[in-house]
Amino acid sequence: MPREHPDVRSARMFALLVVLAAMPAAADVYRWVEKDGHVHFGDRPPPGSAERITVPVAPAPDAGLKNRRLRRQRLLDAFEEERRLQEQAAKEAAQEAERRRQYCRQAQDRLRGIEASRRVYEMDEQGNRAYRWWNDNEKDQAIAEARRAVQQYCD
Repeated sequence: MPREHPDVRSARMFALLVVLAAMPAAADVYRWVEKDGHVHFGDRPPPGSAERITVPVAPAPDAGLKNRRLRRQRLLDAFEEERRLQEQAAKEAAQEAERRRQYCRQAQDRLRGIEASRRVYEMDEQGNRAYRWWNDNEKDQAIAEARRAVQQYCD
């Protein structure tokens, strides 16, 4: 028999490897039943009779699957971030609403106090309260400012 050229032999070996790589991978599993009726499975047959079962091995995930999984994870991460930002915005809005309610109550209390009294106190240089009487113009200005504050925080 004539000898093949090394390049032809290499080409045939390469073709064989390509064909083997393209074949689906499979694992052999053996099944046997003992005398008491228990069924067993194993990768090596026991002495005696065993049925050979060929179990196909799952193919490795392709790059498309990896890309789809990556895109899905990015989408899930984006949804999670959006949900977190919405929760944060809702929490901040609730805090702002509570702050406005407090300011509203304070402004309403101040307006009632101004309307009910003719006397006002001011702090002197030592930090003590010094009471004095308002004239009509000062009281009207204070009531107008207090009403603006009520309107700002209570509407």
